[in-house]
Amino acid sequence: MVSVVPLLCLSPSKFGFIKASGMLKNLHDATIHMIHAEISIYPMATKDASVGFYVAKAIESIRGMDGLRYEINPMGTVLESEDMGAIHEATDRMMEVVHNLGVGRVEVVLKIDSRRDRDTSMEEKVESVKRHMR
Repeated sequence: MVSVVPLLCLSPSKFGFIKASGMLKNLHDATIHMIHAEISIYPMATKDASVGFYVAKAIESIRGMDGLRYEINPMGTVLESEDMGAIHEATDRMMEVVHNLGVGRVEVVLKIDSRRDRDTSMEEKVESVKRHMR
């Protein structure tokens, strides 16, 4: 018996595609209501322990992107979009701008929450948690 496990194939040149059960399907064809992602950019081997300058430039690179909202927090940046392509484009822009500032190695941590059962904004998710707190 052969089992088939869906595989997510993401590479800088192939963003936006999923390989599942041997078929290639464009993610933009799927009905996706809201996607949240948290991205953290870590410039490696810089001269200073502070990375605020690099993070600021990375965030500046996504200002004004169509279909993308973001919110900065102390440990990363939350991205919000209905389009997975916008999340990947923002990730690529942020990483590339740090490389273009002379950083030879950039570590990127990206967590994605894709929800298809209803639209939920960043603010609504936070309010939901607060309602459960005493």
